Amino acid sequence: MIAIARMTIREALRKKLLAAALLLAIVFLALFGTGLYFAGREIALTEGTPRFVRSAAHGQLTSFGFYLASFIMAFLAIFSAIGTISAEVENGLLHAIIPRPIRRIEIVLGKFIGHSVVIAGFGLLIFSAIAILVKMTLGFYLNNIPQALLLFILQAILLLAVSMLGTTFLPTLGNGVAVFLLYAVALIGGFVEQIGAMFTSRVAVNLGIVISLIMPSDAIYRKVVSLVLPAAINLLPQAMGPFASISTPSPWMIVYSIGHVIFVLASAIYIFNRRDI
Repeated sequence: MIAIARMTIREALRKKLLAAALLLAIVFLALFGTGLYFAGREIALTEGTPRFVRSAAHGQLTSFGFYLASFIMAFLAIFSAIGTISAEVENGLLHAIIPRPIRRIEIVLGKFIGHSVVIAGFGLLIFSAIAILVKMTLGFYLNNIPQALLLFILQAILLLAVSMLGTTFLPTLGNGVAVFLLYAVALIGGFVEQIGAMFTSRVAVNLGIVISLIMPSDAIYRKVVSLVLPAAINLLPQAMGPFASISTPSPWMIVYSIGHVIFVLASAIYIFNRRDI
């Protein structure tokens, strides 16, 4: 399993996908940092602006940055794994590996661990860059950085696990479409829940929670935002817009998300063990 993980890491580092994700992250951080600088300067220079308006603007900018960063992480996680098994079955590469004394569970877990290491390293870099930009331009430190960083990475690991499940029985293209649709549904559910909380609509909030149970990726993002923003900004949720965490997920949702990863990964192992290759 460790050997498979090392091979997966080396393969991921050689792929153009990681280079594309890094380039996308650099462009995003450059634009985000520029926007933060000018927006922060305008907010600071505008006389008579109430303090709560400034705090709300800072919260909106920060949460929007994490929203886009989460999208880049999702891009890397999904495209890293959508063909990690199905493509190797189609081109016959696994036919040379499976007859050896390597169990199929080792192949699935090894690939999952290898991709997770790459994603975690990428997540650490982009999260740290956002924290530094926010401090340099808006003048405040993010709160609860260790916990928020782990959850930021967990969101991508969840999508990785779902992609690993799909690649055991779906073709590469079909798996990519399916996982992106689930991710899009989770985003829509998150917006519905936040807008419902903004306008005190219990029906909309409950609908968003149900969608989060199907795919809790957006719920993890909302928890990250609620952790990193200073307390003074979190007191103004209704002024921060749909990218904020007006309806904050409970700790049990995080426990559920971890269980979701374990269940999906176990399902991938079960299906791959029964697949006739």
